[in-house]
Amino acid sequence: MDQNQDESETAEPDPTPSDTAEAATITPESVLVRRSPRYFRFMFAGAVVFAVIALILTVTFPAQQSFSRMQVFGFLLLIGVVVGIAFGSIVALMVERSGRRKGQKVVADRLEVRASRGDSAEAGEASAHNPTN
Repeated sequence: MDQNQDESETAEPDPTPSDTAEAATITPESVLVRRSPRYFRFMFAGAVVFAVIALILTVTFPAQQSFSRMQVFGFLLLIGVVVGIAFGSIVALMVERSGRRKGQKVVADRLEVRASRGDSAEAGEASAHNPTN
């Protein structure tokens, strides 16, 4: 049992095969770089604005006998948050559309790396599947 423990402690993983060949090609390519709005922030801002509007509407209108102010505020808040999220999304889309015109063209390097393995890599994979107890 001690012998198995010694072997497992001294066993090292197989090193990367030395016959792996890599071919890298770099080609310049023109790309368009532009800024994009953060959609979540626009949707959150719309929800907050319409929640404040719901609060203002609840306070300014007179109370009704059939519903309490909290119920009215809850209804208006529910509708206002949904409308605010939709409104914020539409504003974010309009900001993105206007930002497309302001994009800048830059030249970027495209790097393609192709690796080919030899037969020794397959032998290393086969030995890794044999369990030792």
